[in-house]
Amino acid sequence: MNQSSGIVLLVRLSFCLGLTFITNAIGPALAGEPMSWPRFDGPQYNRISREGRLDLRWSNAQQPSADTSSIQLWSIPGLPGSSTPLILNGKLYVSSLHTVNEKQKNGLSNLSRISCWDISDRDHELAYQYEISQFALDKQPLQNSESGTRQEPLLTSDSSLRQLFCLTWQGELHTIDSDLGHLLWKKSLSKIVNQKSSPVSIAAPLLFEHCLVVPASWYDSKKQRTTSWLLSLDRRNGQVIWAISDEHESFPSELPAPIPAVYRGQIVVVFQLKPGEIQLLQIRTGKQVAAWKLSDAKACVQELLFESEQLAVLSRNSKDSEQGKFDEASSYQWTADLFALPAHSDSVSTPENGTRLAIANPIQLSNSYHATALLCAGHFYVINSEGQLRQYQASSGKLLAQTMLTNPPKVPATTKQNADAKPITSAIKNPPAALPQPTIHYLIYADNQLLVTSSEGLWCGLAPETKKTAQTDANAVEKSVLTLNFQQQVEGVVSLPVISQGRVYVRQPGKLIAMGSLDNLNAVSEILEPLSILAQEKKSTIPGGLLITPRRQTLKPGWKQSFQVQLYSDQGAFLRTLSAEELQWGDVSLGIFDKTKGTYLAPATFTDLQGVDQIEVRYQSFSAQADIRIATE
Repeated sequence: MNQSSGIVLLVRLSFCLGLTFITNAIGPALAGEPMSWPRFDGPQYNRISREGRLDLRWSNAQQPSADTSSIQLWSIPGLPGSSTPLILNGKLYVSSLHTVNEKQKNGLSNLSRISCWDISDRDHELAYQYEISQFALDKQPLQNSESGTRQEPLLTSDSSLRQLFCLTWQGELHTIDSDLGHLLWKKSLSKIVNQKSSPVSIAAPLLFEHCLVVPASWYDSKKQRTTSWLLSLDRRNGQVIWAISDEHESFPSELPAPIPAVYRGQIVVVFQLKPGEIQLLQIRTGKQVAAWKLSDAKACVQELLFESEQLAVLSRNSKDSEQGKFDEASSYQWTADLFALPAHSDSVSTPENGTRLAIANPIQLSNSYHATALLCAGHFYVINSEGQLRQYQASSGKLLAQTMLTNPPKVPATTKQNADAKPITSAIKNPPAALPQPTIHYLIYADNQLLVTSSEGLWCGLAPETKKTAQTDANAVEKSVLTLNFQQQVEGVVSLPVISQGRVYVRQPGKLIAMGSLDNLNAVSEILEPLSILAQEKKSTIPGGLLITPRRQTLKPGWKQSFQVQLYSDQGAFLRTLSAEELQWGDVSLGIFDKTKGTYLAPATFTDLQGVDQIEVRYQSFSAQADIRIATE
């Protein structure tokens, strides 16, 4: 690192610390920048773009014409992988996974790489590349639970503090300066939860204020049990703010990405820790405010969607995963549960296990290999691998419209040269049967229409239009029509398209394509209101709980750790930091604790590799505890 870069990095870190302190002390959560794409599911974590005046038709034109506002601007080759790119502050971030040859004993290795491209002008320019992790294929067979293929890191970013969070499938979390590409801090999730193996499943982290909420699961093959964790880490240094876990008998499956929502005056994170149930937790404290059963007691949630006081949960059964096997051609039973999430309530005090607030009968969907959904403007959309698109009324679960979106078969052009050629398989006595490749669809809502794409190259836009019969009709019902605006066949799409500042970014096999107008200065979008404003969480100053940080910490013998205790309202809003003199501290068993300063000193001569100590603290009727692990390695 040169001197100028180091100075910029120190200034950036100081700014992050200062702004986070201000946010904690006085300010509500900042709203997401509507024309950025900070996580795979967009600025509001629901795959809805708030931008307008978009031309979503695919165009291969290289030059604009009088009636063409969307052209292919440029492409980036050499990007193997299928993760969704991110965009913020005029930069594009793409993670990819490369196989490299090693001359050492390890042989082939995988190299995870983050590429940052400056896209502030018409053309793109490589800003930096950051290598995430490298491991031997024969020593670390990291696999996705479904496809059996290795995955590139999952990304989450922030435009205001300019941080990029990269979570690898080995369970390593890298936090880098999004402008410069320098590492700020790195944590191992396995070490935090005291696991010796890599996680079997992860999902994209969720960033809210100073909290980075990270999900991961570990599987014990001897016990045949899975432990799922939801960790909240301080974005500034990776210290654990809160952590919850659940152990259950189930073969590991995919974890859903956690999402933020507003529920009864509280900002909550919605997540699934165990099959057949979802949890709503105060996002800053981790306190559970509701736990709702799903219609399928063994359902594995695939997608969580929140919009306008409504929550949609798309899940599938887990019969194949429970048997410890997976077949590419497996067909799952899909179910959608819809819930009402009232933003406000006369009584913000809710039971630990809230009652089920289903607003519709569970929607039983047809069997399919894959399905994806979208919740927008009071309607719930879902499409499966067969191309069946359905629209439901979110308030009742009533089916309003359905259509079949099929892709024309891809038939290679016949020429004189290949017409006379013998099939390649003729040289093989027993050619292996081709594995089925089910179609994966992607849904985005932008500029008042649905953009539907697929791994088979479907690219189409539909305009949902809902009407009601005349008011004089006593039996007035809501009717809907899905009007096809355009349908095109392109090369396969391998991730969600990304929309930012009037341009569309599409990841295809081995490359990324940017489409849009030459000048994107006329891009427009709606203004996003902060969740804290929607929740009106500052209305209550009633104390609701304590939070001691760090919640979990590993120390070496002789190391010292200071602890901070904060008081939060019953709605999960920060009230104030408590001094050590105001608190009642419990006794520790291994180290020395200074109750006047709130400081723990680990024993200097400790030799036990798994030593565990606890710090308990009380204030009025509230209590909290921190777990300390003392290790010599």
